[in-house]
Amino acid sequence: MIRCLMLTPERGVVEGDIKQINFNKTISVIDVADPTVDELKEIHHIFSIPTSDIRHCLDLNESARIRQAKDYALIIYSQAHCNEEAKRCGPIGIFLTKRYMIIIHTDKLNFFEELQANPQTAVQMFHAGADIILLRLFYHLIKGKEKMLENIEESLEMIENDVMTGKDNARVQQRIFALKNSSLYLKKSVSGNRNVITELIKNVPLIREKSLFIDLNIELMQINETLEICRERLTTILEVHVSNVSNRINAVMKYLTAVTAVLLVPTVITSAYGMNIKLPFQEHAQAFWIIAGILVISSMITLFFFYNKKWI
Repeated sequence: MIRCLMLTPERGVVEGDIKQINFNKTISVIDVADPTVDELKEIHHIFSIPTSDIRHCLDLNESARIRQAKDYALIIYSQAHCNEEAKRCGPIGIFLTKRYMIIIHTDKLNFFEELQANPQTAVQMFHAGADIILLRLFYHLIKGKEKMLENIEESLEMIENDVMTGKDNARVQQRIFALKNSSLYLKKSVSGNRNVITELIKNVPLIREKSLFIDLNIELMQINETLEICRERLTTILEVHVSNVSNRINAVMKYLTAVTAVLLVPTVITSAYGMNIKLPFQEHAQAFWIIAGILVISSMITLFFFYNKKWI
C-alpha cells in the first residue's frame, strides 16, 4: 500500500495522491508498506529509482548500510524482531532527497499514523526539511527498539525469579536460549544502525543538523550497553540453572546410594543363607524370624549411622 503525506500552504500536512503531487514544490513523505509488484513498479516509474535499489529494501538478508546516489541517498535501516517466529533483522529502506522521503518496508510501521496524529508537530518538521523528518523517523524506530529491550528485561526478571526460587523446570533452558537469540538479533540490528548513522553524519550532504543525529548514536549506544548487561545476566542465570539441576541430580544419587548401602548387609546375609553350607540358626524352628530380625536391625543401624553423619 502506498500512502503520501505532503505539506500544503492552506491545510498544513495532508494525505494526497502520489500521482498528483508535484514533488519539486512541496515536501512529501511516501510510505510504501508491504508493497505489491505493481506498486514497486509505480515507485520506479514516478521517481526513476532503479529496481535493484528498491529490491534491496525488501531483502531480509540485507545489512544496514548507506549508498549515496546522484539524486538520492539510499539508507537501509535494520529493524530487529524479538519473537521466536521472526528471527531475522528485517530491513527498512529509505530514499532521502531534499524534497521527499520514501519509506519502503514489509513490517508494520506506525510512523505515518504518528505524523497524522500530531499535525502541528508534522508541519514544523516538514518546514524544517526532509532530514528532520528522517531524524524523527529514527527516533520512532529507536523507541521500538527500547520497547523490545523492555520486553527482554521483563522476561529476564521472570526467568531470574524462577531460577532463584527453585521453580526452574525443563523449559527454563529453552526460555533462556530464546531470550539470548532475541538479544543477539537486537544487538546486531543496533550495531548496524549505529554505523549507518555515523555514515550519515560524515558523508551525506543532505544531513544539516549533524549534532541531532549524534544524539541518535548515543541512544543506540545506551541500548547496546544494556544488551551487554542482559547477555551477561543470561549467562549467569544459565550457570545457576545448570547448577540447580546438578544439585538435584546429586541429591537423588545420594538417596539412591544410601538405599543401596542400607540394603547391602541384608543382601550379604541372605546371599550367605542361600548357599548349601551349615550356618547358625539354620536348624532352628524360628530361623526365618531370627534372620529377618537380624536384617531389620542391621538396616536400622546403617540408617542411624547415615543419619548421624547427616548423609541423609
